[in-house]
Amino acid sequence: MSPVKPISSSGGEVEEKLRVALIGTGNITLKAYLPVFHELREEIELVGAYDVNEDALRGFEKAVERLGFNPRIYPSLEELLGDEELDLVLICIPTHLHYQVAEEAIKARKHVMMEKPFARTYDQARQLLRLAEEKGVALLISQPRRFDPRFTALRREISSGALGELIYLRFYERANLPQVDAWRWHFELSGGVLLDVGVHYVYTLRWLLGEEYFSDVIPLVRWKCVSPIARKYNTPDWGEITFLGTPISSVEVSWVHPRGVADASVGIEAVGTKGKYFLWDLESASGWHLTHQGISKFHYSTLYSSSLLPFKEELKFMVNALKSGNLRATYELSEESAEAIRILEEAMKERE
Repeated sequence: MSPVKPISSSGGEVEEKLRVALIGTGNITLKAYLPVFHELREEIELVGAYDVNEDALRGFEKAVERLGFNPRIYPSLEELLGDEELDLVLICIPTHLHYQVAEEAIKARKHVMMEKPFARTYDQARQLLRLAEEKGVALLISQPRRFDPRFTALRREISSGALGELIYLRFYERANLPQVDAWRWHFELSGGVLLDVGVHYVYTLRWLLGEEYFSDVIPLVRWKCVSPIARKYNTPDWGEITFLGTPISSVEVSWVHPRGVADASVGIEAVGTKGKYFLWDLESASGWHLTHQGISKFHYSTLYSSSLLPFKEELKFMVNALKSGNLRATYELSEESAEAIRILEEAMKERE
């Protein structure tokens, strides 16, 4: 396939510096994307932002001022999407809004990068992919685990044969999220913790083990409503999926990680016939040092379960795809994100 010329909404080639606007200015925008935009400011220009939440916008305005940015605050989504100078929109909004907003952006001929999960359902994800290809715009769903050194190192160990034949593979992520009365507590909006967080790791399993692995595995699904608010809304805040195949693989995700030791914990266990790969990461967001002099808190990232590096590498991937005209590269990664939702949907039906 010959390279597709990168386009802007006006039909011309993407300028040397990618012009980006944000749709959604909440937690992930402030803690991940703004610092990365600052690091990539020679390649990316933050043109503007839009959010229906005025409190989030106020926090965003303070953050961009500290970083020396001066983006426009669009009064409406329609005005943002009508800006012919924009090349790319980065969508960071609740899952149940992904389909509608991404559809409008694609129809406005904007390249789209969007936070996971791809959409609330697999069917919605497939519809967006078809529309993006029809309109000739890029569509990339953020899956930073693919660019995360903790997981890329594991992939090298597996692909090189260093672990031998893989016997067992397990991922877990535990955090104290979400906030009280947040949209995530409504299952019809978020899909609960298994879709909201589990999609990261089902995606990663598919990336590591291949599509064919899931053709005949048997999924065993468990979930629970542990906290009072989870029971109130009947939305699972703990879940586990075990795929009985070769290797046996397991994903455990939770919003009820105990506070005090760390805000989040990420773990990897990979056991093969020749070796093992273990990671137990309580430093993802924070931890505590206890000494005879007292207690102190330390951070290496303001995020719950990652550092900034994967977000930076993912944005660079998008920039390079647009500059080279390789839209197919974005579709391929988004197709993998859609497949992760399909696998989760089918697994959760087994639980029902």
